Amino acid sequence: MPKFRYRAIPSNVEAEYTRNTERDIYESLGQVDFTKAELIVDAETPEESEKIRMGITDIRMWELIED
Repeated sequence: MPKFRYRAIPSNVEAEYTRNTERDIYESLGQVDFTKAELIVDAETPEESEKIRMGITDIRMWELIED
């Protein structure tokens, strides 16, 4: 089964955290490097991969780096 690799988009992670918590992410968590985060999805198609991501995370926080 194909694997789809996504990298976190730090600006989107920051915005979503702030929207959900009404707090600054770096004041809450310290200096975290979100570029070190990857999401790997096993899926037959890009569409299936997107549906899986939609169920578990905000897909705007991730960009495809490899399929």
